[in-house]
Amino acid sequence: MEDLVKVLKSLSDETRLRMLMLIEQEELCVCEVMQILDMRQSRVSRHLNILRDAGLAKARRQGTWMFYRSVANESSEHHAQVVDVLKKWTENNETVRRDLARLKECIADRGVDGHCPIPETA
Repeated sequence: MEDLVKVLKSLSDETRLRMLMLIEQEELCVCEVMQILDMRQSRVSRHLNILRDAGLAKARRQGTWMFYRSVANESSEHHAQVVDVLKKWTENNETVRRDLARLKECIADRGVDGHCPIPETA
């Protein structure tokens, strides 16, 4: 029961729903999510960590970048069903549509190494 409550709590925020719809489409680094949603790094990281803690997202580090992706197809059948329902509920939502359009632009701007064009700082 505790896992179910954690998943439902993680989905009770509009920002996290928007992020989940993005990472369901494509693995994204934090700075790409920042760009798409026009939010600060601390806010984006906090929300993505909540999705990860609920078992809805997975993170991996590449240099100084953190990449997040949905694990709906890798996790339990229940996670996949929840994400499928959310995708159907949000498919006509103007905010999500705008986010997905910005996602396409963001992906087109990626560097040859496959991540955001923001240079890594030492």
